[in-house]
Amino acid sequence: MKIKGMKTELWIISICVFLVMLNSVMLFPKKVNTFFLNMIESELDNSTQRNTNIIYGKINDTNTLLYEISTDIINEKNIRSEEIEKLVKTVGENFNFRAIGIVDTEGKIISKIEFAKNDSDENFYKNLRFENGEEKNTNWNVYKNNVYSKIPIFDEEKYIGVLFCIFNFKEMFKNLDDIERTDTIYVYVIDSKGGILIRSVNSEVLFKDNNYYEWIKKSQDNGEKIVDNIQDFFKNNKIENMGYSINLLDRVIYFAPLNINDWYIVSMISKNGLSSNINQIKRFTNIHLGVIILSIAYFLSIIIHFMKKNRQVIEEQNKKLQISEKTLMTAAEETSLIIYDYDIKNRKISFRNGEKIISSLPKVIENVPESLFESEILLEECKEETEAKFASIAAGAKSTTSIFCLKNKETNEKEWFRSTLSNIFNDKGEIEHTIGMMVDITKERKKELLFKNKSKKDSLTNLYNRESAVKIIEGILKDSQYKESIHALMIMDFDNFKTINDSLGHIMGDKVLIDAAAKLRKALRRSDIIARLGGDEILIFLLDIGNKENVARVASQIVAKMRDSYEKDKKKVETSVSIGIAISPTDGRKFTELYEKADIAMYEVKKSGRNGYHIYLE
Repeated sequence: MKIKGMKTELWIISICVFLVMLNSVMLFPKKVNTFFLNMIESELDNSTQRNTNIIYGKINDTNTLLYEISTDIINEKNIRSEEIEKLVKTVGENFNFRAIGIVDTEGKIISKIEFAKNDSDENFYKNLRFENGEEKNTNWNVYKNNVYSKIPIFDEEKYIGVLFCIFNFKEMFKNLDDIERTDTIYVYVIDSKGGILIRSVNSEVLFKDNNYYEWIKKSQDNGEKIVDNIQDFFKNNKIENMGYSINLLDRVIYFAPLNINDWYIVSMISKNGLSSNINQIKRFTNIHLGVIILSIAYFLSIIIHFMKKNRQVIEEQNKKLQISEKTLMTAAEETSLIIYDYDIKNRKISFRNGEKIISSLPKVIENVPESLFESEILLEECKEETEAKFASIAAGAKSTTSIFCLKNKETNEKEWFRSTLSNIFNDKGEIEHTIGMMVDITKERKKELLFKNKSKKDSLTNLYNRESAVKIIEGILKDSQYKESIHALMIMDFDNFKTINDSLGHIMGDKVLIDAAAKLRKALRRSDIIARLGGDEILIFLLDIGNKENVARVASQIVAKMRDSYEKDKKKVETSVSIGIAISPTDGRKFTELYEKADIAMYEVKKSGRNGYHIYLE
């Protein structure tokens, strides 16, 4: 009985094992299908990231080139010279531009060389202008079928024109074909309406339409709805780098924003190879079902067989990962990317190629992000943003992007980098690995800061303009640390400025203002604020001056320094100024109150003979 019972138990165990294995076999094709779909989506995501990095690298290289050309133009001092025209022509020939040239501040052509047909017209050149040299557009722009970039040209901080170039877009991004060497992956860059800007060569076998959305509408039964879903997704989701995948009957498509002019990069892969593998597995399973029923031992052999198959799949995946990593490193060398790995658990960064770009950068950094600031690798000004990004990636965010600043220990200069951290997840949704990429954006950042500073200054005197001065003074008057301080607001006006312009000309009038600005900078403290309000009216704000006696002393010195004479064509004009003064807090704690009373005081000087100053009295 005992032996019989043991046999019964063995039969029960065998039947249970059989049923479990049978269930596993029945579900196996579905799991394989899911596995291959996940692998496809991962491959498409990686392909998109690689091509995006190449595009960004090209953008950085082209904008750096334009910036360097504009510097050469400024050094030449004459944007109409033959040397400048030769330089522009040489650059255009060497970099496959369709056209390159210079326009003045009105959008009129100074110099233009065309290398290929383009759609430029009068409106195109007018659109190249900037507001006072301040850049408001993205680095790349589109006009009709032209893709172009532009940069303002300054002569001693005066905006004098625009350097532009029109690109041969397909030629610039032929590297897309160098990366995607398979027959099943197709790559496109499209605009917001689906128009195809560039495409991989193999994609022309699939279709030759010039609009991707129109192809989807024609090739899919519910194409209209699919396109609407894509556009709605990117309209309602503004998260940077968030992608959108579509699993169609015969292919998988992955969309991702380029963050340039509402352009998107599209990667598409055919399911033909996948379907073939799945069908082979199904046929293999059905053939062996009879044998599985007869022998549990044979089931075990089949399990071993599938384990070997899985091992082969893993080996194939490892090979693909090695190829992907090699491709990534190649792209890094071409575009000056810095690639690093981040160990979330041990809070450690390991650079793969950092020392090639920044020699002072250590290969491994531990206790991140605190040590980045303790060891002065990064500057304190980017501490809050950096800590937030590392916390977000540790909490499970798919990707984060930040801009941080470091001081190069060799040059002792600030350098800016755009850093992207991305988590790689396993099938369970757990973080398996974290990889980061850094791109040097120092030249772009310096240019941005230069344009920002120019917008705060008067173009003639390089003093603060009215808007900037008012903001600074109002901020000081509201600041609690100056609650008990005495400040003075002065309005200085030239007594005979119209005579200077009428007798000696406006150029001499400009010289008087420039000289006055230089004298004031030399006479006043660095903490004092000097601004040109317009015409010949200059505002002076003496910060924390102490008492009225100090105010009177400074005003007297300014009146004396402004007395001068200017001569042209044997015509001579004497200069002098009238200064009205209001004291804070006695005459008010708001800019408008002080300005109004200083203006009244100035006209008291005008009435009493000019060439002096007057402090406002109730």
